[in-house]
Amino acid sequence: MKERKRNGIRSIQTSMILVVVPIVIVAMVLLSAIGHLSAEKIIRSDAEREMAQSLEIANEYISGALANNQLVAETLARAVEVTHSQMEALQASQGVTYAMDEAIYHDILTDFVASNDDTFGGGIWFEPYAHRADREYYSPYCMRQNGAVQYVDNYSLGDGVYYTDQSWYTSATNTTQSVVWSEPYYDSFAQISMVTASAPIYQNGKLLGVATADVDLTSMQQMVANLDIVSNGQAFLLDANGVYLAHEDSSKLLEQNIVEESNASLAQLGQEILKNGTGSGSYTEDGITYLAWYQQIPDSGWYIVSVTSEDALMASTDALGATLAWSCVGFSVALFVILLVYLRHRIIQPLNALDRTARQIAAGDLSVSVDQKAKYEFGRVNASLETMAAQLRLYIDYIREISQVLGEMAEGNFDFKLRNQYTGEFAQVQKGMLNTQKRISDTLGSIYTAASEVSAGAEQMASGAQILSQGATEQASSIEQLAAAVQGVSREIGENARRTEEASSHGRTAGEHLNQSREKMRELVAAMAEIKETSAEIQGIIKTIDDIAFQTNILALNAAVEAARAGMAGKGFAVVADEVRSLAGKSAEASQSTQQMIQKSIYAVENGSNLAASTEQMLEETAQYANEIIETIGGIAGASAQQAKEITQITQGLDEISSVVQTNSATAEESAAASEELTGQATLLKDLTRRFRLSNHPMEEPERAPDRTYDSPADSYEKY
Repeated sequence: MKERKRNGIRSIQTSMILVVVPIVIVAMVLLSAIGHLSAEKIIRSDAEREMAQSLEIANEYISGALANNQLVAETLARAVEVTHSQMEALQASQGVTYAMDEAIYHDILTDFVASNDDTFGGGIWFEPYAHRADREYYSPYCMRQNGAVQYVDNYSLGDGVYYTDQSWYTSATNTTQSVVWSEPYYDSFAQISMVTASAPIYQNGKLLGVATADVDLTSMQQMVANLDIVSNGQAFLLDANGVYLAHEDSSKLLEQNIVEESNASLAQLGQEILKNGTGSGSYTEDGITYLAWYQQIPDSGWYIVSVTSEDALMASTDALGATLAWSCVGFSVALFVILLVYLRHRIIQPLNALDRTARQIAAGDLSVSVDQKAKYEFGRVNASLETMAAQLRLYIDYIREISQVLGEMAEGNFDFKLRNQYTGEFAQVQKGMLNTQKRISDTLGSIYTAASEVSAGAEQMASGAQILSQGATEQASSIEQLAAAVQGVSREIGENARRTEEASSHGRTAGEHLNQSREKMRELVAAMAEIKETSAEIQGIIKTIDDIAFQTNILALNAAVEAARAGMAGKGFAVVADEVRSLAGKSAEASQSTQQMIQKSIYAVENGSNLAASTEQMLEETAQYANEIIETIGGIAGASAQQAKEITQITQGLDEISSVVQTNSATAEESAAASEELTGQATLLKDLTRRFRLSNHPMEEPERAPDRTYDSPADSYEKY
């Protein structure tokens, strides 16, 4: 065992224990986990069923109580309608007094309240002046007090408090339903929490009042508190808005809304309850998780909720899990001990005996004895070991003969015969040695023949390589001269391409200047046209001035005539008229002179426009010719550049040809040298093959001199 550990070999006992025990442990853990989860699932299912039953009981009780009180309120309203109609008819026909009417209400209320144990009180609340014309409010009321039913003829809610203003009254007067429920509230007079069912009272379509049936929530709170909840849980009752109606904490009743709880987890549960109506959920308080189930009560919209601690609910599953875990530990220990004892006696000891036998065979001791009575597969392994020892003895004879043959082959003697008849894998060895004998003999004979032929061919190759080397040297000289000439042509073409590019650049510059001059000439022609148009407009203005001067002269003549008629009185006016006529004449002369100048200017402008148009036409033609010249020069430049590129490629090709020729020359020289070396190697190869003694391939035996040594083929190749 210690030796196996030193050799890094693990015991089969350890390996089996390390495999089997963990599997069993994992299986036990999985079974325990499955048992624990199954138990938890069963407990949850049972708890959910019990919770559902408890909620159903509470739901039926609360729904029944509310339904009974709803029926009381509705029946009471119908009874009042009938009674009121009958009393009015009797009063109209027989003069029945109001005292009889009020006595009937006393009997109706006491009978209805006494007949239903869930009804705390009932009342009839008339509209103002609806009962009697001389009484504004009338509200007979009956309630339970100290175990007895007490009747109040005209119940008052307090000074200044009118029942017509209460929500339980107004909700009934503004509905189309037969009965409506009020929000739960606290009655300060009765000092109890209650909820009221209100039914409207009509006569001939007119509202007479409201009949009510009050439900004491105390009995419902006690019923909710006494519900049998799983694992000592609790239950509470919520109204439609989430306000607590029943809870173990009395301070929350009618005051606290579940969605406004300081515990965010509980508030979240409250939102789920109001949203879903029926279902289950959970919340956390003081680090403890509580499971909750809830149902919505029909008609009223209230919610009954049951809650229990998850830890308390799962306490039995935790105990079961601990029991299963300890059972797994005990079973694993017992299994480990049993498995260890079994492995040691049934497997380890026989294996140790086999190990000792195998070590004797490995040490070369083939005279081994084995236990023929071993059980199971160990007996067959022992017999196989004994057969293997006998076969190994035979193999030793094979190996000895093979060693002798290999020694002869190492000495160069391939003319041998095998004595033993080989079996098993050694038959392939025998076949391989005989094939090797034949193939090496054939190969060495072929090598001797080929070496002779290679020697002759190498001499011819050396002669041809010398001739090839000389011709390649002459070709290299001619190609170098041709390359020098091509390089000169390439330089000239490159210079022509550069000059052509410069001429093309100058031509493009001149073309741009011509285009600019043409644009300026176009602008000049446009300006001359504008001057001509302006001169024509000025000529029209001068014609207008001339007409004004003419009219002014006529007016001055008329004024002079009138001044002459006036005599001495018009003498001063005549002087002014003469001055005006004189100015009119000067204006006419100036306008005529200006008109003549304008005519000359128009004529000059027309001549300038004609000259500018002619110049523009000539510039157009010049620019066209310049563009053609530029295109021609550009074509020449492109062709020159292409020629320079092609000459460069020709130069590169000549360089490559020169390099190839030089390479061929060097290769030819190397081939000549290699041929001479090949001749020497072929001669050496023939001498080496003569040293072997071959079967069916006799070769001339050279004289063996003990003081002569030969270079090996590997050494010769290294020299090459």
